[in-house]
Amino acid sequence: MADLGDVQPLRLTHHSWAGRLSHCNHGWLLPKSFTVIGSLPPLVTVPSDSYSPAWGRGQQLARQRHWDSGDREDWTAPYALTCTADELVAEYAGAAPRTEVEHLTVREITRSDCALLVSAFPDLTRLSLSGNLGTLTSAAALNKLPRLQGLTISELFGMDALDCLLPRHVPEVEEISLYGIPAG
Repeated sequence: MADLGDVQPLRLTHHSWAGRLSHCNHGWLLPKSFTVIGSLPPLVTVPSDSYSPAWGRGQQLARQRHWDSGDREDWTAPYALTCTADELVAEYAGAAPRTEVEHLTVREITRSDCALLVSAFPDLTRLSLSGNLGTLTSAAALNKLPRLQGLTISELFGMDALDCLLPRHVPEVEEISLYGIPAG
């Protein structure tokens, strides 16, 4: 704890934050990838009006440091990629695996093969898939992502009970969010 030095709350000045504190209510249960190194008295004693369903992993700090460096462009994590399902097939099908991509967001899915996704991005820790009544095929292939910590699937069909994640294959999973998918 002594190595932390003078710990201060994060005051955000990037974009429209105008010097407000990065201060949010979270659930008491920490993700299992977090490590408790000790405790400090509360840095802010005023209650927060903000709530979050998930713990952040340093994104606000990274955005603030990016802003403080003088770069006013939107910060993009070097380990993250966002694309449409069509771009995924056009650019990454059959290409060498993109091991530097750890967070992948695929939008506008009408039909997508999870086996292709896993072969293109084998080191994912976070995956978000969304469509508008689209279809996922080979969803059981997501069990071949042993580093996966978070999965979000929204408005997609084609999966059944055999496509579920199995803890012995994806032991690092901390959160799963499923919206608008088949009940089975």
